[in-house]
Amino acid sequence: MNHHLDKLKFSGEATALINVWRALPLRDGAVCPRKTDFNPMQMRRFLRSVFLYERCAKGNVNARVMGTKIDQLMGRYFTGKNILKLVPPEHIRALSVYYENLHQHKCAGTMERPIHSADGGSYMIKTLQLPLLDEKGEASFFIGVAVPGSLPKHFTDYRSASVRASRSLDINYINIGAGMPEHMETTLARGVG
Repeated sequence: MNHHLDKLKFSGEATALINVWRALPLRDGAVCPRKTDFNPMQMRRFLRSVFLYERCAKGNVNARVMGTKIDQLMGRYFTGKNILKLVPPEHIRALSVYYENLHQHKCAGTMERPIHSADGGSYMIKTLQLPLLDEKGEASFFIGVAVPGSLPKHFTDYRSASVRASRSLDINYINIGAGMPEHMETTLARGVG
């Protein structure tokens, strides 16, 4: 297995998603599978942490499905909503560019940022998004997992209730065979082993 894939297996949820995604058929020379070939029940054990986003238009990324663990952690219901309208204002532009890059380059991505949860806690949430093709062969869907973890000590100021959003947003792209934004270098090879 290539070392880039190992880097993305940051949790049981991410490992399961990568394994399911890699097992999906590639049709007509595509570098990623179709949404129609993905069955959420393949992620049964981790379904509460799974989400499916659809890039409907520039600036419009709808949560088609959001796992209940994520909704509960954030204290709101995301399914059916444009996620770019639900994130901290300072992240809107970066996330809009992120999803445009995933769409245009048919690449995968990871994101990590601190969040305040509905229970008053502070966490570092890490997500993995893998592209799925629509009926036109465009990477318009992104299947992903979101995993909360401990907030690193250098984010102590973020624990304050007066701090509503952090400027820290770590975004990475992974080339799955169709390219990615030029300033990134990680590659995820599909195939055996």
